[in-house]
Amino acid sequence: MKRSSLRTIRLKDYKPSAYLVDTVHLDVSLGESHTLVRSRLKLRPNPAVSRPHGPLELDGSHFELDSLALN
Repeated sequence: MKRSSLRTIRLKDYKPSAYLVDTVHLDVSLGESHTLVRSRLKLRPNPAVSRPHGPLELDGSHFELDSLALN
């Protein structure tokens, strides 16, 4: 990430997440050229937000999403 693309995020800019994370299970496989991370999250709508079923957004850089499954 280039330094010029970084922006300051201030506390006043934060908003509560539409979802709360109850549990996280991670399986990390370290390889010579890449790392594979499998995760299982148990989420629930956050009752403290006005749009409890808002979008679920994954934020990151230099990641590739292989698959996503919802139950």
